[in-house]
Amino acid sequence: MTGWGHEDAEFVFRMQHSGVLRRSGSWATEVLHLWHQEPDKSNAERNRRLVLATMEKYRDAAGS
Repeated sequence: MTGWGHEDAEFVFRMQHSGVLRRSGSWATEVLHLWHQEPDKSNAERNRRLVLATMEKYRDAAGS
């Protein structure tokens, strides 16, 4: 994926479907987000389509 948009969702989806289990980090860890300039969002729609394609791929594989 290039630029801003949907990369986190695609990564989480692939991790879950690879058997990685999610654990809650509530009250267990700190979250830090560093300030940065807002990234280019011109590829957001393309990235969204990539996420949907990944979801389709896993759905089709589960059905076979």
